Amino acid sequence: MTLSDDNLDAAKRELLLAAVADIKGSVHANDQKVSAALVVHGLLFAGTVTVVTKLGPAYHAASSCQRTSAIVLLAISLLAFIVSVAYLLWAMSPYRPTGVEEKVRDKYKRVFFPLRSDLKLAAPFEPWRERITELQPKDILDELTAEALKLADVLHTESTRASIGYRWLAGEVITVATFLALAAGVAISQA
Repeated sequence: MTLSDDNLDAAKRELLLAAVADIKGSVHANDQKVSAALVVHGLLFAGTVTVVTKLGPAYHAASSCQRTSAIVLLAISLLAFIVSVAYLLWAMSPYRPTGVEEKVRDKYKRVFFPLRSDLKLAAPFEPWRERITELQPKDILDELTAEALKLADVLHTESTRASIGYRWLAGEVITVATFLALAAGVAISQA
């Protein structure tokens, strides 16, 4: 079975629409995961601060090696907390793929992601509307392709930032767990 030219163009548009929808869904899912990681940070930070405020007697009873270990673990976990939160917030911050926009700017009519210069026109509505009404079937494919490329760049950039934040969160969890094990060991030995 072969597709007619009209059916092939329609299939290409559907494919590109599906790609755009899929990438947008992935960007949204990434944002939700980052939000969950930030909640984990809040709980971990609040729990650690609560435990530290209750450890006065155990800290004074601990050996100098245990005290030093506890301070080092807390310092590492604080560093991991700061770096992770910074990357996670950076992953959620709005990102405009200007590099990709510049590479494809002459390949499509800029219906999706109009350039800033387009938006700064005194009356941007009419030129933009004219672009849309002048679109031909090939132009629609070009628009959707450019949109897919730009969204893919957004997903890649935000996912990379989030991934770094998750790694630092894992380090924070490990150091906090080690600190809590050390604190529990000291507390149990004092009982």
